[in-house]
Amino acid sequence: MQLVIISGHSGAGKSAAIKAFEDLGYYCVDNLPVLLLDDCIEIIARSKRRATKLALVIDARDKSHLSLLPKLLDKYRNNKNSVTVLFLESSDAVLARRYSETRRRHPLAVKGSLLSGIKKEKQILSDIRNLSDSVINTSEMTAGDLRRHIMHVYDTDLAKRRMVVLLTSFGFKYGIPLNADMVFDVRFIKNPFFEKHLKSKTGNHRKVSTFVLGQKGVSIFLDHVEKLLRCVLPNFENETRSYLNLCIGCTGGKHRSVAIVNEIFQRLPKDRFNIVTHHRDIEME
Repeated sequence: MQLVIISGHSGAGKSAAIKAFEDLGYYCVDNLPVLLLDDCIEIIARSKRRATKLALVIDARDKSHLSLLPKLLDKYRNNKNSVTVLFLESSDAVLARRYSETRRRHPLAVKGSLLSGIKKEKQILSDIRNLSDSVINTSEMTAGDLRRHIMHVYDTDLAKRRMVVLLTSFGFKYGIPLNADMVFDVRFIKNPFFEKHLKSKTGNHRKVSTFVLGQKGVSIFLDHVEKLLRCVLPNFENETRSYLNLCIGCTGGKHRSVAIVNEIFQRLPKDRFNIVTHHRDIEME
């Protein structure tokens, strides 16, 4: 089993880190008491899922049992597990600013000042920091920066991983998809709905597709969309995005948007991205 134990200062990015590991396929547990570490690993190892990658967050709120961690780590390593301890830290000033911006209460500053809580936590976690395999100072990092760092360090299949590009057709009358990343409106194209011989067909039909793609300006529009996507998709991928939803909308989501999505699918490189089409409203009346 690959085991990553994440610890560090409150406000240094542990929540962002565990989300990154989750995206990497790790089974993740946040704020796990050290006393439950053994049981947690055993239960997960014996479960039907049989997770081979596990990421756990341990913080200073479990201070009375943190001293048990070194022996537990030795035990797991002796059992031929791959064990890594990742520690996240930031300067006092940055931690104080982050807490001020979010207006959250520091877990160890219940009865004292924020800075006293920060200093107390650093003292409690000093031994874990010293035994860590990797220490990341996030003082000058955003959550996105930290995510990218973790992805590049811990994703052994990064070179093989392809971003999923979902091409979605939809009808504006039924609403824009809630998970849309980019939206194009193709209602400028003449509507096949008003052509008697095409009304009952969909954009998947050759006659409808020919009607839509053959109209003036459509080819130029598609050229521009293709050029834009070939420019931005690699940049999204470099940001370690695993998924992007490009939505094409017409009035009902049955004719124009379907034909345009199918054409964009044909134009984009399948060897670079995992491209999938979804015609959300094609069956709607």
